[in-house]
Amino acid sequence: MAGNARPAIFDLVAPRMGAAFRMAKASGADKPVLDDLNTYRRKLSGQRKSKVPKDNPNTPENEANKSHSASQMSYDNQIGNVDAMIALLSNISSYKPNEDELKMASLQAFVAELRAANDAVSTNFVPFSQARGVRDEVLYTGKDCVVNTALLAKAYVSAAFGSQSALYKNIKGLRFHRRGKKGQ
Repeated sequence: MAGNARPAIFDLVAPRMGAAFRMAKASGADKPVLDDLNTYRRKLSGQRKSKVPKDNPNTPENEANKSHSASQMSYDNQIGNVDAMIALLSNISSYKPNEDELKMASLQAFVAELRAANDAVSTNFVPFSQARGVRDEVLYTGKDCVVNTALLAKAYVSAAFGSQSALYKNIKGLRFHRRGKKGQ
């Protein structure tokens, strides 16, 4: 399924782009370019540039609450940051790695794979969500759903054979729940 393949390929982003950053550094890229590359590398590894403030116990307010999430780890953000990093790498004339996975063509193929994996999930989301809705109706919410049928069967056994019958005692402990509601 597309949802399972996406995390596997995105797990490769931080290590691969970290290696590309180190290769750019080893290639002798200028400091401003390395600083820009490092910004994207940091975003792709989920690190912050500045530290989260710690609470000062000598003040009445909690300074740690003033910070907000700096995460840019969504799949779309990762693709954008990889794209930006590849664009910067392509402008470094000395960036000519021997390692296949760090060559420009491989990095461009890699970002295309990331895009394809992300697009596959997006494309399959609507039909998958609709299938869940159909399933929920069959199991929980429809007039003749499984839960309603089971509850009616328990009521029938109780009425037909009595609440002290062996058959009813065997099924009375079975619980059936509708989504978000406690069943009988």
